[in-house]
Amino acid sequence: MRTGARDGGPRGKPRLTQEEKSAAMRERLLDATIACVIELGYARTSTIEIAERAGVSRGAMLHHYPSRAELVAGAIEHLTTRRIAEFVAASSRFRDDAALADNIVDLLWSHFESSTFDAVLELSMAARTDPELAQVIHPLERRIDAVIAHWGRELFSRYSSSPENFESERRFVFFLMHGLAIRRRGGADPAEIDATLEDVKSAIRRTRERLTDAQHRENSRDHERERLPIFTEFVRLVLRISPDFGHLLDVDGVAVLACHDE
Repeated sequence: MRTGARDGGPRGKPRLTQEEKSAAMRERLLDATIACVIELGYARTSTIEIAERAGVSRGAMLHHYPSRAELVAGAIEHLTTRRIAEFVAASSRFRDDAALADNIVDLLWSHFESSTFDAVLELSMAARTDPELAQVIHPLERRIDAVIAHWGRELFSRYSSSPENFESERRFVFFLMHGLAIRRRGGADPAEIDATLEDVKSAIRRTRERLTDAQHRENSRDHERERLPIFTEFVRLVLRISPDFGHLLDVDGVAVLACHDE
């Protein structure tokens, strides 16, 4: 008796459609590309190596991705989509409790410790002298940053004193961690990295405590809410380390940093 196109053979396994086969092949190519970039670096990553690892003919690969740069960009976007889904799933389990600051920082830091960041960093450096790669990787980096910022607002902005303060806090923490991740890969003392991450957590805790106290005062005495963004805590930290960096003026709860011109 004849069976449908998706009926299986002797073992009853359903046959894949051509579209499903193509999707599976693309995923193998993208995974192989990421592995090559991380293990070999972009300069030593070739389409031949990628095709061999993926078990795909070079002609079939070029049908889907005409150039190495396009293949690499597709691989990074593929991996980033996966990481963002994991990020959202993990953050959805957070509770607004004493562990929130640690959970937020640890989750963000896991992004900068991931293979996704290793691959993007490798490609960002390679794009400096590769115009073709720069044309595809730079817009992709901006899209990745935009997606992370979007989910940051969706998940964490309610913990800030205002939308404006949240944007300052988000940028400061994101780029601070970006710099820490690069320094870690450059051989920085791990203890110094860990200590800085603890400073980030402490700053978030102090800001949240001030916000909570201000909200209580507003509810009980109708006082104006205190607004002290996270970056103020970091500025104070910097000033304690290097007093000559500038003067911190606190006017109506708004931090202003006036830097010296040497």
